Amino acid sequence: MIVLGVEVDDSTPLKGELRRVYRRARKTALYDTMEYWHEREMPRRFTPGNEQRYDLEPREEVYLEEIKKVTGVGQGRFVLQILTGRSLRMLRAFASITSTGDRATIRMTAPVYFTNPFEGTWIDPDTGETKTSSGQPDKVAELLYTPADERLRLAKKLERNIDVELRQPQPVRKRTIRG
Repeated sequence: MIVLGVEVDDSTPLKGELRRVYRRARKTALYDTMEYWHEREMPRRFTPGNEQRYDLEPREEVYLEEIKKVTGVGQGRFVLQILTGRSLRMLRAFASITSTGDRATIRMTAPVYFTNPFEGTWIDPDTGETKTSSGQPDKVAELLYTPADERLRLAKKLERNIDVELRQPQPVRKRTIRG
């Protein structure tokens, strides 16, 4: 399970009904912003040429030359062999977003090798040699790394979403007076 949370500073001077309307609009806007990140920003980590932008660590030659070829996914010229395939599909398919008035959270299910990478030795069945995996990059940190320009884009998106929500007509609260 990978969890990404966004929190908004709640220092608004609003009171009463206006504060409730604002928090309701901000809740919806936070949800929409997290949905935008999940649909548009997160998949960019899986495209070629983003190793430096998203601070992706280089993979070992054994992984690139042997493991990927055995599983039938070659080192293709236009395919980034770092975050692809099953991990992207799982992260996109198994996600849930929750939001409150001042925070939104997205929970994504990733393959086991994302959260608990294999480290140790194994015997190659073809050659009989003992091989060692000395450690794998922190894939969760790579996925959740957010560059400054992306944070700015998300902040602008959140502001626009709040503005749109506040412009929506608000339901009138009716109170029953009993006498």
